[in-house]
Amino acid sequence: MIWQEYHRNLLKLAKTGDLLTKSQREAYEFIYQAVVNYEQRINLWGNPGSGKTFLAHYLHLNKDFSYFQNIEIYREYKNSKPSSTIIIDNAPHERKLARVIFDDVFWKGSLNVILITREPINDAVRRINLSLTDDDVKQIQELIKQIFNVEIMEIPDNYTIQQSGIWSLLKCAVMMT
Repeated sequence: MIWQEYHRNLLKLAKTGDLLTKSQREAYEFIYQAVVNYEQRINLWGNPGSGKTFLAHYLHLNKDFSYFQNIEIYREYKNSKPSSTIIIDNAPHERKLARVIFDDVFWKGSLNVILITREPINDAVRRINLSLTDDDVKQIQELIKQIFNVEIMEIPDNYTIQQSGIWSLLKCAVMMT
């Protein structure tokens, strides 16, 4: 699918902070401050398409954070030298399962763990919610226009954007090509 290729291209651009939305920059500051303050258990959560994975890639590429797409991939590579901070995407938000993951990562020598979920983890963790604002949506639309030379004419309704975020905008861009 073309919109998935668009998304992969956007992730490649995560090397620069220029593409972070205002909400992502704020989440980055919260996460970075939590890591500096040794808050070991961090939960970045939000709806699909709100930019959680993009932010995780940015942290991975610009800080000493190791990124894993899910817990299974982490478990395959967990025997490698741990970094100071581990990011695990698509993590479960259930308290018991999250605790198992946190404990597993700490036993392997990492100091901080960021679990990325769609729902908040109901536990003693630093929770950071990432959601799209109207300004974020406008910025993403402009980025799609600049990067892919596509202007989104038919903008999804606000509910659709909040539920699927950048995905709904990318799908609209694909329909324009």
